[in-house]
Amino acid sequence: MKVKANLPCNVPNSYLEAKNTADSQNWEFPMKNESDSLNKHKVGEIVDKPAETKFVKSKWVNSLKQSNDGVTKYKARLVAAGFNQIKNKDYLESYSAVVNIESFRLLIALTSKLNLMVKFFDVKTAYLYSDME
Repeated sequence: MKVKANLPCNVPNSYLEAKNTADSQNWEFPMKNESDSLNKHKVGEIVDKPAETKFVKSKWVNSLKQSNDGVTKYKARLVAAGFNQIKNKDYLESYSAVVNIESFRLLIALTSKLNLMVKFFDVKTAYLYSDME
């Protein structure tokens, strides 16, 4: 088992923290990429807030990832702060696309049975490619 303990531990918890860290220039690029992707996919728009409407706030979630070759990658995601939702009002209105475990097992079994090669890949901001209902 490999243990990687050489990542810096100063991951900012907010946009302001990211802008005020010693390595703020490293956080600018992933935050800009995330913002550009959200704009490209027309995720939201600036509107006047209707009376008695509660918006779900957003929050930056930052992380550091290290590849097998030792390169540290700064990552930033802008997420909805669902902890602000109200139970019995908008509490159950959330969704995260996750593959069904039985479907995944069937796929792996068929791959093995048919002696196929499996390739895995990541689609950046995959959740932005579908329409919201």
